[in-house]
Amino acid sequence: MASAEDLHLKTMLNDRAIVVTKAGSIAIHLYMQRATVSKCVVHAQVLTPGRSGYEFQKNYSQAMNVIRRAAEAVATDLISITDISDQTVEEPEVVRENLTKAPPSHYICEVVTHTQETSDINSYWLKPIGYPLPVFTPGMHISITTPEGSIRQYSLVNGPDERESFIIGVKKEIQSRGGSRSMHEDVKVGTQLKVTLPRNGFPLVQTGKHPILVAGGIGITPILCMAQALDQQGSPYEIHYFARAFEYVPFQDRLTALGDRLNVHLGLGPDETRAKLTDIMETHNAQDVDVYTCGPQPMIETVSAVALAHGVAEESIRFEFFSKKNDAPVSVEEYEVELKKSGQTFTVSAGSTLLQACLDNDVHIEASCEQGVCGTCMTPVVSGEIEHHDTYLSKKEREGGKWIMPCVSRCKSKKIVLDL
Repeated sequence: MASAEDLHLKTMLNDRAIVVTKAGSIAIHLYMQRATVSKCVVHAQVLTPGRSGYEFQKNYSQAMNVIRRAAEAVATDLISITDISDQTVEEPEVVRENLTKAPPSHYICEVVTHTQETSDINSYWLKPIGYPLPVFTPGMHISITTPEGSIRQYSLVNGPDERESFIIGVKKEIQSRGGSRSMHEDVKVGTQLKVTLPRNGFPLVQTGKHPILVAGGIGITPILCMAQALDQQGSPYEIHYFARAFEYVPFQDRLTALGDRLNVHLGLGPDETRAKLTDIMETHNAQDVDVYTCGPQPMIETVSAVALAHGVAEESIRFEFFSKKNDAPVSVEEYEVELKKSGQTFTVSAGSTLLQACLDNDVHIEASCEQGVCGTCMTPVVSGEIEHHDTYLSKKEREGGKWIMPCVSRCKSKKIVLDL
């Protein structure tokens, strides 16, 4: 990484930009936009002949920090402010100018990078067309309409400074219903995909406790996003990744960059995994940790059980399922559904799900996993006693009774009123 002395700065007056280069290998354009009398917004654009991978993005962020600190050090000598607080304008002129585009309800993204991480996991960089990347936080996921028409959810892998493209990892499932298979077989560089705004059902909540991040298989994606954010902040944490063997570990460059925070556990069976998790928990005071875990359902259940047995509070154990083995519960008895906004009513018969009854009565509710995992079908509730079977809603949200996952959850009372 270049120091401030290594960087060569050249002012381009015509373009109102600064070009920063190192040995002629890359160029960084800094475009100055005056915002107020005392504030200037700097837009940075980097030009490089090669692929801008994780290590490049990290170095780029460090270079920006060097430039920012150098600019701030001399800023007081450059800024002259005139106090105009006592001046008034007789006839103020109202100026309306659309400086930024409103965020869309969804994006059309182009696949700009496609990498085979392991034999069954690919990574994709999806760049929005016509819009900048929205603000997102660790743990977020996006819903993608695959080329064959399925809607699937994928967690973001982005580091904090990766602001050009959504970065995701997709594992090709052996029993794929079309989603992961289509992503692996139909998506190439240049493919355009419909992508929703990011949602967060698995947020990184910084409580002052020590985060223990535990991932298995493709569950590394949201956990890695969290680790990169904590790493940049300089916050203490540890990450434990369980995988079958080294050749099944994706995102190896990103993981290696985490240094001694990373602990990789390979080839462990169920009993060995439980024993290792017990050892991990016993090195910490149960009241001083937050546990985050993502991966196959049996592993998440083991992590949760071990943490609870160690004395970790239930609200300090946060997890995200990618899929569940359980079949969707169906209604034992029929109940009535009322839609508050339209006034429509219909009945959910015994043996059916609320989602299926809605679809049968031409009530369109977007759905994807149909296992209560992804949150796509989350529906607002006005009244009714809910029996929750999802893994998406928090304990507080379930107790509030204002949301239901109609794909798996049902009504325990005779009637439920939906805010539709």
